[in-house]
Amino acid sequence: MFVACRNEIARFKNTELCRLTEQVIFTDPYYAAPVNRHTSPQLDDLADAFRNDAPAKAAAACLKLNALHHVDWRACWQAKFCEQHQALLHGDLHTGSLMVTPSSTWMIDAEFAYYGPIAFDVCKLIANLLIAFLAADGLATEDEPRTEQRLWLFQVCNIDD
Repeated sequence: MFVACRNEIARFKNTELCRLTEQVIFTDPYYAAPVNRHTSPQLDDLADAFRNDAPAKAAAACLKLNALHHVDWRACWQAKFCEQHQALLHGDLHTGSLMVTPSSTWMIDAEFAYYGPIAFDVCKLIANLLIAFLAADGLATEDEPRTEQRLWLFQVCNIDD
């Protein structure tokens, strides 16, 4: 069984796309990376505050690096999300990767698939929904206040229920 599991993990090893995910989620948001985009100048102060948020950077580093398993932080070499082979993941799950009808649900674009931490896909999807919820105010107009969309997103993201 152990050998079969190792073979499956090796089959879905996805080093290049995992490296890209690591960069986009755990590195680029925390400095003025050339690929970062936001509404400027309206969000400049918020983006600067985020980039200078030491606790947020430390939390991201803890998730990125397998720091909890090493006494010496300098010994943290590989991304934590690439080291924990708990489940086969989609790897890039967001609302654009889901096709939903009243009778079925399909995930598409699984080229990022790999074995990783079991909560990664769910957390990435929830983050995508939260971003849509927070962006709804900026997209609302007098003719289309997006009230139903915001209510639905709030209900979906409300994990306290």
